[in-house]
Amino acid sequence: NEAADLPKGATETEKSDMPTSLNLDKNPHLFIKFMILRKNFEPEFVKNVVANSLNDVKGNEILLLRYTALLNVFAEKEDSYIPLHCAEALMGIDKNRCLTMNSILSPAAKVFLILVERLSCGIVQGYKFVDTVLAKEVLIHMVEMQQNLTYSSIACDFLKSRLFSDAYHTKDLDFFTKEMLKRRKKFAYGDETETQFSLLVEHICKKEGHEAGVVVLEKGLAKFVDPMIAQTLARLVTKHNDFVQAHKYAQIALDLDYDNSYLLVTAGKVYHEEMIKEFEKLDRSLLRPSMLQNTMSLAIAAVEHYSKSQEANKRGKHALNLHCYLEDIKTHFKMLSMMNKVDPFKGSVGQAKLQRYLVDPEFVPGEVQEVWKEYHNWIKSIKAKIDISIDFLEKYLTYNKQKSRDIEDERFKKTFYQQVRKYPEFFGMLENTVIESDEERKRLQACTLLEGHNVNFSRAFDFIRKGKNAVPNLERVLELLKGITGKTAFDLEGLISVSLA
Repeated sequence: NEAADLPKGATETEKSDMPTSLNLDKNPHLFIKFMILRKNFEPEFVKNVVANSLNDVKGNEILLLRYTALLNVFAEKEDSYIPLHCAEALMGIDKNRCLTMNSILSPAAKVFLILVERLSCGIVQGYKFVDTVLAKEVLIHMVEMQQNLTYSSIACDFLKSRLFSDAYHTKDLDFFTKEMLKRRKKFAYGDETETQFSLLVEHICKKEGHEAGVVVLEKGLAKFVDPMIAQTLARLVTKHNDFVQAHKYAQIALDLDYDNSYLLVTAGKVYHEEMIKEFEKLDRSLLRPSMLQNTMSLAIAAVEHYSKSQEANKRGKHALNLHCYLEDIKTHFKMLSMMNKVDPFKGSVGQAKLQRYLVDPEFVPGEVQEVWKEYHNWIKSIKAKIDISIDFLEKYLTYNKQKSRDIEDERFKKTFYQQVRKYPEFFGMLENTVIESDEERKRLQACTLLEGHNVNFSRAFDFIRKGKNAVPNLERVLELLKGITGKTAFDLEGLISVSLA
């Protein structure tokens, strides 16, 4: 009876409304698709169809629907599917040449699934849901109706299922699964929104807590030994301040791909976040230089990873990573702001003393002479390292303009220029700054007026965006640079830049 192939939710009126040319009575998945569209994706209709149809799904068909739904919902952008051979393995007919999926799948299962063909290594057939709306509702229904079934348990069962039993046929499935675990939404990928983690991990963390997300990712890491899954684990536990585990996962990622500048940045950011948390634990009213030793060690570890990332950039194994320069700047300035809160560097006099400590190779305040003995060389290298990172990014952003406005690119530039404006706080012309050379004083005043580390095209044109308040400062900078008698290349570039601006 052909009518038996139709879902129980279809009324006689609905059947009469169907276009007969589509042979919907012989193709239940087309009927469902037609009705979903006809009902304008009405949630109650979809819910009823799923509830009624799942009653007639039995045995391993339930697992096939469950795993296909998981993949289709959380790896939707990849147009994911369960390869035919993998589905046969799950159903237990991969060794039986007398049975086919079409012959053993029940009409109820065929309501949800459609066999597709994709070009991979040749033509590959596979199963996917008729519509993602149905896949989402199937997962919701199964989790609600079965005790102890959660999204994380479904994911863990999926990873150890018979779908992966034949390595020869799982190439596409491996790809979809890894993307489901690690691919987050980003503007840079062409997504309309951004997420911190993959859709699956975010959903599990929201519904079950981040510990459940960690369990799923750990199983994925054990199965695929993928450095990006290890990186995702490092970022996830860093967010929840588990730095011991974060360092472990970050190192696993680097062991798998040691020359990856992006993984090196992640490892550095773990130290950066730990540095911030360590400082927050301190009693601000009792801050002493000795209390900053651990924080400073963490900062050094962070910037060492950023330096390695910059070196990896030069080798060109992966796409150019600008974040290793930006994160380097952010960590250095964060550390300086922490130092600025400790005696003897508090207040305007203390700020000037800190500035001299940073730029005068011979000067070390007596209060930190011994307690920071092992950090003096690093502290005095901060300005040069910041200058290198700022110079690189300014030149790159000046000479590599995007053809069209990109949200992530604009956000990166905004964050970068916000960091650049912190430069005068530590290296600009301050109330108590001590400078012997009048020409150096003029150069420093010019940089301070433009809220940057030097006077060039990028700084001048970025500053002029401030509008009416920018012009007087630019005129004053021009006056200062003209007043320098022994002009250097720095002064000439500044004069040309400001004149054009």
